Amino acid sequence: MDLLIPFVNQVVVLFLMLMGMFIGDSVAGSIFGHVKGRFRQFLYLLLFVIFLVFGNYIPSLIGIYSLGLLNSILLFSFWGFLSVFLSRVLLFLIDLLIHLGKKLRTKKQPQTIVDMKKLIRYLQDKGIDAEGIKFILSVSLGSEKKAEDIQNKVKKGRLKEEIPIDPYRLSSAFRQSGFDVNEILGILVKFLGLTPEKAVRIWGRST
Repeated sequence: MDLLIPFVNQVVVLFLMLMGMFIGDSVAGSIFGHVKGRFRQFLYLLLFVIFLVFGNYIPSLIGIYSLGLLNSILLFSFWGFLSVFLSRVLLFLIDLLIHLGKKLRTKKQPQTIVDMKKLIRYLQDKGIDAEGIKFILSVSLGSEKKAEDIQNKVKKGRLKEEIPIDPYRLSSAFRQSGFDVNEILGILVKFLGLTPEKAVRIWGRST
């Protein structure tokens, strides 16, 4: 019977620790949402295990080498909660740092207003068919749907607004469509209002 008591105490402590973990997961889930993606789930599990194992050394670290049942229940149930919650907080901070890092590395793409009706009319006069024009607009705008909408509006005479466009993408689109350097530079100067010097720089940096 005496040997059974420590075992029962350990079961009680473990059970309440699991309850603390469950509550921690519920609280963290309501704040940060569910963990999505295999890599993030693995990272979450790794952080949780690290915190959980570290919790076993807390009593010795604070100079307590023998805990009563009540103190063990309070300490380890609370640490079960913290192991989950702190793992989610750290995972959130890692995601936030990655997001900020990507945002800092991503340069804002320059936008230039273009009279799309005149540009499309120019391309038609050059003998570019509808599919060729659609390809150029798709690459320039980064969206095939936007390209189709603009073509339809121009065809029906409903396009009234000028369209912001990335000059590097536009230059790249003409390159991929087989335009030579002089044609591309002429388009950048005529339709985007760029200086010849800036047009040359954009052409040189586009791929």
